[in-house]
Amino acid sequence: MKMPSLLLTVAVSAILFRCSLGAIYTVGGSRGGWDESTDLEGWVKSIKLLAGDKLVFHYSKSHDLVEVPKTDYDACETTNAIITDNSGKSVVPLTKPGKRYFICGVPGHCASGMKLEVTVFAATHSAASSPVTLPALPPTTLPSGTPVTGAGGSSPSLPPAQPSSAGPRSSLMPFVAYFIFAFAMFAF
Repeated sequence: MKMPSLLLTVAVSAILFRCSLGAIYTVGGSRGGWDESTDLEGWVKSIKLLAGDKLVFHYSKSHDLVEVPKTDYDACETTNAIITDNSGKSVVPLTKPGKRYFICGVPGHCASGMKLEVTVFAATHSAASSPVTLPALPPTTLPSGTPVTGAGGSSPSLPPAQPSSAGPRSSLMPFVAYFIFAFAMFAF
């Protein structure tokens, strides 16, 4: 393989790898966080979450993060907690489409607005948004930590937080990179 072709192949592989990781969103955005003063409902309406994305919750030690089923979310209860974390920074991988519900388990905080309902959409390219039919890319699995037992022994906790930043996502970027890669492989 010629040197320019090799360099192009490496560059495109790096782009494909980055695109397959999903986006990382800090809950509340740059002006807020996981607290009672942030407009969490307004923030979540401003983004579109896809399977493969991650949510990062930053909060003080006077708060915690509890994922609960819909009934507990509506009642601000932690009775049927799915996950519980009080580390101050929680990273939640959004692995599949559907709704997820998060509350602060500290008494009174959920009732004062410290709750978040998110809708996760499938990470597929919609044919309706593009008249061009593109080949499917192979599925990619995000690396994730193994959940460990929480302090109470009954609720799994979240994997350790990983430092990272989110940038804007372009749904066409993987397809553009795929075609550049294919061109590089066959043109040289």
